[in-house]
Amino acid sequence: MKILVDNGLRGEHMPGWVERAFPLLTPAHPYAIIVFAVVAGIVLWLAETVVSSVGDYLKSRVDARMTLSLKADLFNHLQRLSLSYHDQTPVGDSMYRIDNDTEFISSLNWGNFRQLMMSVMTLCGVLWIVIRLDWQLALLALAAGPIIYASIGFYARHFKDKSKRVKSMESVSQTIVQEVLSCLRVVKAFGQEDREQRRFEDQSWAALGARLRLTIEQNLFSSGMGLITRLDLSLILLVGGFHVFQGRLTIGELLVILSYVSHIHSPLEGIGETLTEMQLSLASAERLLEVLDVKPEVQHRPGAKAPTSIHG
Repeated sequence: MKILVDNGLRGEHMPGWVERAFPLLTPAHPYAIIVFAVVAGIVLWLAETVVSSVGDYLKSRVDARMTLSLKADLFNHLQRLSLSYHDQTPVGDSMYRIDNDTEFISSLNWGNFRQLMMSVMTLCGVLWIVIRLDWQLALLALAAGPIIYASIGFYARHFKDKSKRVKSMESVSQTIVQEVLSCLRVVKAFGQEDREQRRFEDQSWAALGARLRLTIEQNLFSSGMGLITRLDLSLILLVGGFHVFQGRLTIGELLVILSYVSHIHSPLEGIGETLTEMQLSLASAERLLEVLDVKPEVQHRPGAKAPTSIHG
């Protein structure tokens, strides 16, 4: 964008090494500079698309294998727990933990840690560029950071327990289905189909209402964070306009800064959202670890040997 506006449209010189390497990219050939800027943008977009596609494929492949391995480990552990555990735990709850709670490994590893790493790298790179152009605007761009991160503690306290409560309510709905279908002969013998239907619908609607309330509260929280960054961007636009009038910035540099400021705010928001989403992922992880931490009552003696063959 800076090359297009300052060099192509306003006729400013490119860096000396660029003009020596590419004689056409001089103020005498403005059309060549404009074409170069547009083509360079297309090439960068294509490169980003290729890298993103390869990354998504590798992510999906590794993610699916990790999730399946975790489900297999949990299923194996549930099989080996004592009957006393299963007598006290509804089958539907165990099924919900296998089918739903194990998904946290995907969001935690690939959604959370991956996003956190990308956001930190992007923030450092973009911040370095903006500081070189105008350090005062860079400080203004960072002003939203403390407010965003101060909200993380509130988010964790407010939403983590609610998320665990919603998951428990959803697991009860699945438990009702499992109980009814596994004991269908008894239900039909006593003519209790309508009663079980009401029980399932009441529990499902209650879980759905809790999930919707949690979603609305999360969206309102995200909108509040977006408002903070929007106000910060407006302040940067105001101060940046004054700097252009004072000759401290060119119009092209201001456009570059405004573009990069969004790349500063996005990682700031991304880091904040990632840290808060990790709290929700940990809610599922805690439910999973509650099961994995249970030890079978009957244990093999140390040094026990498996029989080679059994007769009779």
